[in-house]
Amino acid sequence: GLTGDKGATGDKGATGDVGAQGPDGDKGPIGDKGLTGDKGATGDKGATGDKGATGDQGPVGPQGAPGDPTTDDQTLSTNGNPGYIAIADGNNITLNVNDADYVIGNEYNTAFAVVGSNLRITDGGGPLNVPLSSLGTDDQFDDEVELRVDIDVDDAGKSAAQGYVEETTVQEVIQAIAPITSKAARIFYPPSIAVDASTVVNNVTIDLYQEYIDQFGSPTMASAGAPSAIPTYTKTELYYYVTYADPAVLNIDSISADGIMQYDVVGTPPDYNSLINVVFVVK
Repeated sequence: GLTGDKGATGDKGATGDVGAQGPDGDKGPIGDKGLTGDKGATGDKGATGDKGATGDQGPVGPQGAPGDPTTDDQTLSTNGNPGYIAIADGNNITLNVNDADYVIGNEYNTAFAVVGSNLRITDGGGPLNVPLSSLGTDDQFDDEVELRVDIDVDDAGKSAAQGYVEETTVQEVIQAIAPITSKAARIFYPPSIAVDASTVVNNVTIDLYQEYIDQFGSPTMASAGAPSAIPTYTKTELYYYVTYADPAVLNIDSISADGIMQYDVVGTPPDYNSLINVVFVVK
């Protein structure tokens, strides 16, 4: 249908709260450059010091031969002349190798021996001696020589409480065994001696030493490799004893220092012989 007439404008309402600030507007154009101020005064320049003198230039060395760029190895060599030594890509020198006397013959030893009381070494220059006394000695007394294994020589089987003592040196062994050997080794029995007792008679003699020599000096048989005769003592090296004689048959009167026994036959046994026990002791 038809639009009606516009009505009258009403009164203005109250102003509302201020809204948020809007974005900044575009930057305005740059203003004109201001005037340049006056230049300040320049300070005074300092004085320049004196220049030092220039030193002399050193000499230039000779140029070396081109080397192997991959190594710095160098080789020493000689040409056979005494003392000459050279190095590859370097110099050479001759060392002083003489020994002051120029004598080749005294550069080696000609003898080494004990002479008198000296130990002597000899070369072309003469002998040099060292007194043997300065070397000391390895002499040892019997009480300083130890046994490898301690042993008991004279009291085997005894306990410590009974005086069991092991010998530890050569001297102790000698001292322990001497009383044994000085007795047992000096006593021996000669062969059995048969005395003729077929007749009662007085003042009969028999040579005990000769009986001993007759049998020991000429044995009936010996083992393979053994000497033909048994070693014997002289008559003056022995003492003579009769340890038993049958008193019903024999009466021993005396025995001389040379082993001559004097006796009496006081009875005749059934077989007309009587055995006596004789002991010899080495003086």
